[in-house]
Formats: sequence, structure tokens, C-alpha cells
Amino acid sequence: MSLPTVMRDTQLVGQHLFDHTPVVRTEIERFIERFEKNERHREFDGILRASHALIEAAETPVEALFNTGKMESLTNDVNHLTERIQKLSTPTYGKVRTLFYSFFAIT
Repeated sequence: MSLPTVMRDTQLVGQHLFDHTPVVRTEIERFIERFEKNERHREFDGILRASHALIEAAETPVEALFNTGKMESLTNDVNHLTERIQKLSTPTYGKVRTLFYSFFAIT
């Protein structure tokens, strides 16, 4: 990544904290520039993919998931994963310290 790109992306002036107009204007200009160049197909494909994802999400029959019990199993899976992540985020200093002191107390 070039230095001008980093400077442009990380430029933060006090007045821009709540007024995002210059940042949004720059992003719109970059989008238009890319769209007008040879990258037009990439930008258009991205717009189409996002549009299709929104349509698929809106047309998903949620009632069928509830009726077949899949929603409950998905919720249980998410809850199980959440518990596992929370266990990983709890500090284990007490366990390590207890093992450390018990090791040296025996010797």
C-alpha cells in the first residue's frame, strides 16, 4: 500500500469527526472514477451481487425454518458457539497461578 493511499484513508481532522461529507464525497468520486474506467464491470458486478443478496435475504421463507425446527437448531448452534467464545475470552490467570504455586510448594 502506498503512502498517499494510507494518508488519504487515515486522514482525520477534528471537524470531520461528525461531518463525514468530505470522506463520503471522496469515496463517491473514487467509485465514479473506477466505474468510468475499465473497472466498470467489477463495480457493476458488485452492485448486482449485493442486490441479489438483499433479494435472497428478503425472499427467504423464515416461517418454514421455524416450522421444521431448523431455526431452533441454528439458534442452539449459535448459543453453543457463543459459550465457547466466552470461555476463550475469560482469563485463566488464576488456574495458571495455582498450578505454578502448587508445583513449587511440592518441591
